[in-house]
Amino acid sequence: DCFAWVEGRATCVNLRGLVALRRAEFASFEDLPISDRMETVGPVYYGDQLYVPPVDTGEDDGPVLQGTSCCPGRVAAKARIILKPSDDLRLQGEILVTERTDPGWVPLYPSASGLLIERGSLLSHAAVVARELGLPTIIGIRNLIKRVQDGQWVDMDGRSGQVRLDGEGDVSGSAGPAQEVVA
Repeated sequence: DCFAWVEGRATCVNLRGLVALRRAEFASFEDLPISDRMETVGPVYYGDQLYVPPVDTGEDDGPVLQGTSCCPGRVAAKARIILKPSDDLRLQGEILVTERTDPGWVPLYPSASGLLIERGSLLSHAAVVARELGLPTIIGIRNLIKRVQDGQWVDMDGRSGQVRLDGEGDVSGSAGPAQEVVA
């Protein structure tokens, strides 16, 4: 819209009003849950055809969650749920738990002892940076945000991709103690 305005081919002359409208539209998207798969029909500006309600299968009701191992390492610490990097920047060794990330999250990584991310892949930005930093990370954990509570003690094993929620036992079965981080 801004480029069209600068180039003289805008459909609206009230740029300030248009920016306010676009910001409101963008903010409304934050209230929509993200589906596992997005499919569009027709032009992308048909907003009602972009939304696909998530399907909750109810499979994840035990104390151990499974995700995709991204960077190895065991950490037992309190979970810190942050949904936007602007929400709260007071990480002090907790395990950062979030729904999704983008490059704006990287400044939080050095303050976290581990990363648990509901959505992502091995080639996502979060995964690549976590491996570069050697930060234990598990991605693609179904229903993570619904299952973990802020301040809950969790034990994560970045090698197996398992997260234990009850704070008892060993998720990996491997030799060696977990890195205990009291946060």
